[in-house]
Amino acid sequence: MLRDAAGAILTALGLPDWGADSEEAYVEIAASRAAEIGELDKLRRELPGRIDATAAGNPVAYAQAVDEAYRAMWTRYCNGGV
Repeated sequence: MLRDAAGAILTALGLPDWGADSEEAYVEIAASRAAEIGELDKLRRELPGRIDATAAGNPVAYAQAVDEAYRAMWTRYCNGGV
């Protein structure tokens, strides 16, 4: 489950290729990224803006997204869906 949450966060930040599904894949990704110092520096500068642009980085947008999800689930339930 932790991988699913991490994958969702990375995807929301536009970094889905940073997610790993095994320890070996994690080490491979970490080693390859560590060799790209310039790209890491660029990402370090861009990351706060990426976070702010996501619903999770904006409490009002996040609350609205959660509200919409709950309403959609309730509507689906009321219409006989699971």
